[in-house]
Amino acid sequence: MKKFITFLVLLLFVRISISAEPTTPTKQRKDINLEQISIRGGKDYHRVPARHNNVECFYEDGYLHLTFEYPEGNATISITDIMDTPCLTQQFSTFTLFTLYIGEPTEPLNIKVTTEANIYTGMLIAL
Repeated sequence: MKKFITFLVLLLFVRISISAEPTTPTKQRKDINLEQISIRGGKDYHRVPARHNNVECFYEDGYLHLTFEYPEGNATISITDIMDTPCLTQQFSTFTLFTLYIGEPTEPLNIKVTTEANIYTGMLIAL
């Protein structure tokens, strides 16, 4: 009987601890489509066919994450508001995952990534 009562008390505590957990929703990942808007020509422009680079860009918990399928060297990310007022400019390397804290946007933000070969643009809509 003592084991049965101990089991019931333990079950009661587990039940209370499960129901006491907060039910706040977790922030969802928000994907951002970065479009390749130009291919800069160099001396090899006519000899080398252009390949489309898939750039994965998403916003999650105040951080903007960028990953290049084909690294393009050094890049600069410029974030502006919808009136083209500069908010943030940062240089980074496209060889690794780039993470940038931008906080919680209250208005739509324009994102422009400039590499040595291409320019990519996208927009983050305020959550």
